[in-house]
Amino acid sequence: DAAYRETDNDFEADTIKSVFNQQYFKLPDNARSISGQVTSDGKPVVGVSVLLRNTNYGTITNSNGYYSIKVPEKGILRFASVGFEPQEISIEGKQFIEVKLRENTAALNEVVVVGYGVRMKKMMTGSVSIVSNSGLQGKVAGVLIRGISGANGNSKPLLIVDGYPVDKQLSELDASDIQSTQVLKADIATGIYGARAANGVIIITTKKAAAAKTGPDEKSPEATPGNTLRTHFRDEAYWFPSLRTNAKGKASATVVFPDDITNWKTFAIAVTENKQIGMASANVRSFKAISATLHLPNFAVAGDEMQVLGKAMNYGFDSMQLKQSFLVNGKEISSATIGVKNSHIDTFPVVASGDSLKLAYTIQRNDGYFDGEERKLTIFPQGVTETNGMFAALNKDSVINWQPSSGSEVTFHAEGSVLPVLMDEIEYVYKYEYSCNEQLASKLKALLMKRRLYASLKKDFKQDKQIREIISQLNKSKANDNLWGWWKDGASQSWITLHVIDALLLAGEQQFETGLNRTLMKDYLVYSLDRAPVKISMQLPALRILRKLDAKILFRPWLDSLAKKDTVHSFYETLSLISFEQDLDAKPVPDSLLAKQRRTVFGNIYWGEEGYHFFDNSIQNTLLMYKILKTAGGNEALLQKIRQYFLEKRRSGHWRNTYESILILETILPDLLNEPAFSSSSTLVLRQGDQVQTVSDYPFTLKLNNREPIRVEKKGGQPVYLTTYQNKWNPEPKKVDSTFAVSSYFVTGKDTLNTLKAGEPVVLHVNVKVSADAAYVMLEIPVPAGCSYGSKPQSWLNNEVHREYFLNKVSIFCSELKKGNYNFTVSLLPRYTGKYNLNPAKASMMYFPVFFGREGIKTVNIR
Repeated sequence: DAAYRETDNDFEADTIKSVFNQQYFKLPDNARSISGQVTSDGKPVVGVSVLLRNTNYGTITNSNGYYSIKVPEKGILRFASVGFEPQEISIEGKQFIEVKLRENTAALNEVVVVGYGVRMKKMMTGSVSIVSNSGLQGKVAGVLIRGISGANGNSKPLLIVDGYPVDKQLSELDASDIQSTQVLKADIATGIYGARAANGVIIITTKKAAAAKTGPDEKSPEATPGNTLRTHFRDEAYWFPSLRTNAKGKASATVVFPDDITNWKTFAIAVTENKQIGMASANVRSFKAISATLHLPNFAVAGDEMQVLGKAMNYGFDSMQLKQSFLVNGKEISSATIGVKNSHIDTFPVVASGDSLKLAYTIQRNDGYFDGEERKLTIFPQGVTETNGMFAALNKDSVINWQPSSGSEVTFHAEGSVLPVLMDEIEYVYKYEYSCNEQLASKLKALLMKRRLYASLKKDFKQDKQIREIISQLNKSKANDNLWGWWKDGASQSWITLHVIDALLLAGEQQFETGLNRTLMKDYLVYSLDRAPVKISMQLPALRILRKLDAKILFRPWLDSLAKKDTVHSFYETLSLISFEQDLDAKPVPDSLLAKQRRTVFGNIYWGEEGYHFFDNSIQNTLLMYKILKTAGGNEALLQKIRQYFLEKRRSGHWRNTYESILILETILPDLLNEPAFSSSSTLVLRQGDQVQTVSDYPFTLKLNNREPIRVEKKGGQPVYLTTYQNKWNPEPKKVDSTFAVSSYFVTGKDTLNTLKAGEPVVLHVNVKVSADAAYVMLEIPVPAGCSYGSKPQSWLNNEVHREYFLNKVSIFCSELKKGNYNFTVSLLPRYTGKYNLNPAKASMMYFPVFFGREGIKTVNIR
């Protein structure tokens, strides 16, 4: 009781001080100045209200977060801004106060409002821009509002009439013209407008404005401001990259803001004809006096059981009765009448099903006022995707038998030409999920191939913009030595640098501006030739690029020197030497190389072992042999068998990584296009159970069941290309330990958690045990839908070179993991209570994805 009385007495004392100071506070003649800066996470915060406590005297911070204010000898400054925790600091004996505001990071999507009402069309949220505090300091904004009758001539509240601030007394307005009024509380108004709204805000709608908003052709109340179900939400409001000022130095643009009730940060960058640059920032804040907001996870996994939140806000003085409703896919699930004085929060249980849900929370007043939000919840499948498929190039009479796996239905597709097959591979490379420098270069090559193909087919190519964007990305992702590594800021690597240079040269041949510094590249490549530790497999490609760059060097001495450098070469290095010699002086192919050819069960030809060394494997070796045979000439029969080998290796539907895909495409595509064009006259007989289908027109697609085996009989001398595949999700994947063993757990402090608590940060630990040295390792770490990221750091431990934060997972890339144990962490903030499915964390070799390890599926509870 004593504590309560003391708190109550303090409140009354502050109230008395406030009321007295609003009328009689005056700075002494010997007032001094205090200045400082307000920051958050090291960045300046603009528009922070700086008030002398218990007065309406204050200022706001400028675009750099600085402020300056005259103060008496003693007192307390209050620093407040929406979205931050307020701070109060004594001024006694201080001349400079630096303030570090803390964001309410654990708050649930805090609503930011401004006290000026709304001017909107049917789906527009109103906005106001705060650009400076000039003329604000020392001016009295008005009296503390206890209600409408509390305003007087000496200390007036801020008036907003039909959406516009006006410099008038309330008594100057004709009461008969007023349709409605709303009053914002002083503390809320001050946090938004700073000192000028220290006595609150009165929002006035005139009868004329109200009538204009509901025209004769529109229905009421749907057309009135606030009577909308807001559905358009975005993190970016607008982008105007090419505005020009008029003769008065002003530029303007009209924009319809998204429906978010939030604080928009606006940035303006100006450049003069003399290349002078200036920048300014401002806040654009959206507002509704009575609003309904819906708060839910950013995504869900099928089967998740979550509690979503509906929040009704009332910024007026009077409490009111509202009808709230919660809807799923347009169907009302819950409704109730609620009383709202300041705010009201309800939770609603939702079970994630399908691929998405539309959730809505609405409120409605008896007079017809309505507001609400509808948000789409993206739902990811539970478990992992499993692909079962086959690709076959049938050149002669053939019989193929294939057994589907249980689960999803089978898609059977047949083509009479190889071109659609290769176009599919080009699209696969371009649309690949990740974009390391190798993949960017491969995507660039893929689009350039597509561009040439479209030109030969006389089709309109519409992706020049994407080509320029990739070139720009490559130029921005160089390593410190101006070359290229696996990811930006990683150490440069020869094979990736050469791959990028080759792609940029190809783009230059098609008249794209690449920004490639040829002199620098030549110097680097010549330098690399002198480096003894560099392998021949890296130096020979350097010589090839130097030839493309028209370097003025003698290539034969370099080649002879490399040939003598090592006494023993791998088969790949031997082929590389011979291939380069062929470039300088075409010679017949040695019989010793022809004798090393191998054949598949389909009679197709290849060289090398079916291994997983990055370069010395059957794909890379056969690519080199193809070039050697083609340069020598007279080997078309062998080349055709090699092309069929590459197509045979695509039996899973794609080649095994983007690098190999693009190397194969650029090697065999020109020759495939030179083959005579025809419409295949071969026929297929497709059998499954009692179903028999004869196919002679291509392309042909059919859906088949997964219960019975499939038999395909091909007759005719012209090739047919078959693809059968199944994509299904395994909802209960088992743990896999092979090259990698993966396990994960949640930690707070020193405690390992089985259940998470909403609002308390946790760290997701992922342990990876590597059984043998592995290069180019990728980790995919799913996160629970009920959590958001606490922070998004980039770690450099464990040879980590890149990290990407997605909606539902974190992807981590390590240049190398030697045999041993490694730990990776992800910071999370549990926010929504419920029971969530956590898909398996997985580690794999990016370029040889058959080597992987993963967890089983888990369940995470948030209380």
